[in-house]
Amino acid sequence: MRAHTHEPGQASDAARSVAAGGPWVKIVAVVVLLICVDLALALGPTQSSASDPNPSSSADIRASLESLATAAGEGRPALLLIGDSVLAGDVMASTVEDWRSQRVVDHMRAELSYDSDAEIQQVALDGLLPIDALHLVAELDRVDPRGEVDVVFELNLRYFSREYGRKIDCTREQLCELGRVSLSASPTHGSVAAEIPELTAGSWQRAAIGLAEAGGLGRDWLVERTPVHRHRQRLRQLELDGVQGLLVRRDPQTTEPPDDPQHRAQGLARVQEHYRRSTLTPSHAQVQALDAILDRLQARGRKATLFLTPLEDPFVRATLRGNRLTRRYEQIATLVNDRRADPDELALINLDHPAFEPHAFLDHVHLRPEGNRLLAINLLHELGLPLRSRPLDWMLVHSEDHDRTLVHRRGTGYADGAGWEALLRDPRGVAVSPDGSWIVIADTGNHALRQLRGNMQFLERLAGKPTESGRSDGEALEHARLTEPRSPEIVGERVYFIDGETRSRVRELADGFVRTLAWDGPTCAHYDVLEAGQLDAREWLYLLCADDRILSVDLAAARATLISSPRAPVLADPQTGAPRGYETIEPTHDGRLLFADGSSAIWQLDLRSDGRARAPRRVYDNQGEELIPDEFGQTYPFGFDEMRFEQIVDMEWVERYGALLIQDQQELGGGNSRLHREQTERIHLRLVDLDNRMILPWIKAIPHSEAFHMWNAKTENFVSYYHLGAMAIARDDASLVWVEHDRSRVFRLADGLLGVQKTGNLHTHYGAIHLFNPISSEGSAWVGNNWRPDRFMGTRHEPIPRRGPFVALMVGSSMSSVSDRIGSYSLGRRLELELQAELGVRDNIRLDLFQRTASAAAFYYSAGMFEEFVEGGGPPPDVLLFELHDFNHRFFRGTKTQSERIAQLGKIEALAARYGTLVIFYDNSAIQSRLRDGLRHTHRELRELIADAKRLGFVVLEPSDWLLRELLSESPWGSQPWASGGHHGSAWAIDLTARALAAMSYPVISEFLREREPARLSERDPSSFDDGDPGERLLAAFEGTMDAIDQEALLGVSAAYMQRAYESRQVRIYVDLSGFEALGRSERELELVAVSVLYAVLVDEVYGELATAASIELLEFANYDEYGAGVLDSASAVWSRSFDRASLEQFLQGYVAASGGPE
Repeated sequence: MRAHTHEPGQASDAARSVAAGGPWVKIVAVVVLLICVDLALALGPTQSSASDPNPSSSADIRASLESLATAAGEGRPALLLIGDSVLAGDVMASTVEDWRSQRVVDHMRAELSYDSDAEIQQVALDGLLPIDALHLVAELDRVDPRGEVDVVFELNLRYFSREYGRKIDCTREQLCELGRVSLSASPTHGSVAAEIPELTAGSWQRAAIGLAEAGGLGRDWLVERTPVHRHRQRLRQLELDGVQGLLVRRDPQTTEPPDDPQHRAQGLARVQEHYRRSTLTPSHAQVQALDAILDRLQARGRKATLFLTPLEDPFVRATLRGNRLTRRYEQIATLVNDRRADPDELALINLDHPAFEPHAFLDHVHLRPEGNRLLAINLLHELGLPLRSRPLDWMLVHSEDHDRTLVHRRGTGYADGAGWEALLRDPRGVAVSPDGSWIVIADTGNHALRQLRGNMQFLERLAGKPTESGRSDGEALEHARLTEPRSPEIVGERVYFIDGETRSRVRELADGFVRTLAWDGPTCAHYDVLEAGQLDAREWLYLLCADDRILSVDLAAARATLISSPRAPVLADPQTGAPRGYETIEPTHDGRLLFADGSSAIWQLDLRSDGRARAPRRVYDNQGEELIPDEFGQTYPFGFDEMRFEQIVDMEWVERYGALLIQDQQELGGGNSRLHREQTERIHLRLVDLDNRMILPWIKAIPHSEAFHMWNAKTENFVSYYHLGAMAIARDDASLVWVEHDRSRVFRLADGLLGVQKTGNLHTHYGAIHLFNPISSEGSAWVGNNWRPDRFMGTRHEPIPRRGPFVALMVGSSMSSVSDRIGSYSLGRRLELELQAELGVRDNIRLDLFQRTASAAAFYYSAGMFEEFVEGGGPPPDVLLFELHDFNHRFFRGTKTQSERIAQLGKIEALAARYGTLVIFYDNSAIQSRLRDGLRHTHRELRELIADAKRLGFVVLEPSDWLLRELLSESPWGSQPWASGGHHGSAWAIDLTARALAAMSYPVISEFLREREPARLSERDPSSFDDGDPGERLLAAFEGTMDAIDQEALLGVSAAYMQRAYESRQVRIYVDLSGFEALGRSERELELVAVSVLYAVLVDEVYGELATAASIELLEFANYDEYGAGVLDSASAVWSRSFDRASLEQFLQGYVAASGGPE
């Protein structure tokens, strides 16, 4: 018998035991295993996807949208980018190793300002279409019902290929799972609603869709919480080059198919066909989907920006010849702009710009990393999000300025689209709506009306067929034909204009249709000018006829009245009795009609409610002495007896000033026929104040203010900034819209009288110029004191909304406003452009710089200019830029002693305290080039003032050492021949100085303005400020005891053991007693330290001249950690006192008495 190897029954009992608990053990083991795997996956490496910009499932997309909704709920800017492969960026995968960090969204996050808390998420998928985007926007409405998340949607002509014209289903099933309930609850839109199931669902179907979506949401909830599966992204094939922290080179052969020329050619042909066959007809499914998207955005009040993606120029030339691309863009713009939304809420921007050179592209539309960065920078700029750093000027599609060139082509012809694409031919008139949101241009040579609206980025056709003339009425874009339209006027939503080869018709464009007007009463064979106005709440047209009759037309009654006849005796030439001939007319807001005759005299008709007028009277006789007074000391404003006009060719009433803006066209006195044909820069704008008989200029404040008054010796005439063209004034903000006749150029400038107030250039006889600049700092101050155009700054049009505007004031000498070779060339104006660009793109801040200048301005005089400005000559400045110079040792005339100079610093401090103005001194002495080149040392006295200003807490900029290196290539710093009076910097020296000052001051100004409201919003009557006597200066306490104090017995005080803090006439002094180790800590010894320190600070330094109160603390420290840790906690005050002048004098007398001296 075999022996038992174990106890009988033991094995079977164990087996039964395991069997009894077996299933639970297995379940627990599996759960533990799942948890371990889940934790391991959580700790493992991840693909470097920035919040998964290319999500692949409905759950991922919902997670991105919810993240944005959460950010928006916290008050942070939240932005959703929607697009196709251009944004997805995966086309770079085969050529760019780190492509996951080089997408547009990656660059947007990288280029955002350091302190921006904006949340940017992206849903970008290859082949995405508007029908997909519709579902995304509907899902966004579900998670963000208040519309706080902004949307940025990429538009590509590929979307509108005929191949997608009937595509109503999503390109991916997971996209159609989004927003289904929201879509089914929406009102139907267009014929697309007949085919998209969600938009045509009945109540039962909507209920089923709701259940399906609820199931989908439940599934998403489970998916995101199921162990292991929630890490499904990590379980996909891991590409090591995408793992954070690993530097692994991608092998392109493993991801890129063989380079097959035939394959590439076939692919290109297919792509080209998509673009060639693109169409934006209303029946196209993607057009309808885009319309539905825009409906949802507007209904929710959600801000949205649509952008046209850049295309490679060679691809465009090969695929879309002629005007086909720009025509498509114009159609998209019309689709968006027809909604008449506020451009701050819904805008289409064109980023298909020449800045995107062919080398920036991988193919026809996909960009390389540098192209993606450029696209990201422009998106951030257009969206008003702050950038981390200022881009180079060429990198921005639109410059950072409140003024903007809207169309800019040197040639003429016909083309639609953006400003760099559009063409005009001989435009003869422009109109602008009162709020400036709609501009209508009479494109006379192309027999069409054109328009700019919304964000003004696209020139669109409004009426007529390009290059086809005719007189047919009907639908404006398809059936109506125009012939040489001109002189348009906007009345509400309608446009009136003169038409016909002989200017024989007056026509109306209303509700998309053109009709020729007819009325009862007199008509004219030929009309020259059409104007519109309101009188007694009725709308009127005013017509100047070629035979010099003037008619009024009551639009409601369709009745015309003759209001002026050239045969009236008062209007005849007094010498010959012949009619004078009229050039232009202009109604005012208060019931007058002004007209200019052939001699450029201005007449006035007082209009009556029945359409007639009282007898005309002359309000300007044009009998002044000069076209432009050219004597030293003669500056604007000019009286009617000082200035005359050569030929008034157009007029606009500026309602905010109750004054008349006129175009004065200067004729050529010499030159050949080519010059007579080509010299178009001969329009001078003048603002005529009929009540006060004053004439002022209308300008943009630019560095070279001579640009508005120049002399052409060959043609013997005055030339200007403005070329022959038509103008209009937007009533609400007085902005000027200008359309040139001979180039395709349209620009918009802000209030030109504000430009005069800001300018502040010097009227001087120095410089190689042929005409004294009649715009002077005195004239700018006169405008500020008498007109205050700055009070309208808050109404100014801003293409990209900015915070502010804030105000900077620069005061200084001709060194900051003159260059010897070209005359007035302003450092202030150049600095404004630099700071405007920095603060605009990096901080969303608008800063306007006003300048006041005096020849060889002394220290006290510049302080006086600051005082005059804040006393009512301009808006309260947020920033003061104060020039320091040492020209010919004249800066300190009137302030010979240190006490006098410190008193001026005190005056500046007191004036700045009124509005909390930031004071910045800048040392401009290196620009001086008197009898030799510049960039030399600063004079000793000026260095001492700079040191005192720094001690008092003023910001002081010293750019000279920075600039000395520029002399290597930017030379000379001055201007030859350095003769007497030739001591100003060259133009490039001024530009480089401005750039250096901007770089040095920007951090200070940016920080200062960050949480500040513009001072102009809290302006007060200057008399309400009680600058008064700030109190007795502390130095006076020493003056009474100076002889009694034994100065030799005072202790030497090292600056290393003393800190001073000065503000608002109070100085706080902290002393580390370790600097006086030889002394004990008796009261007598501590008083000796205090007196020694007070003497050093208040007598030897600048503080005693200004401070009226002082505090002093003598401290001991138990800890001197090199990193400062715990130092403040270890400080103990051994002795401390506070003084005014009386208590300080009493303390000093007590010290003297205790020392044995006389009391």
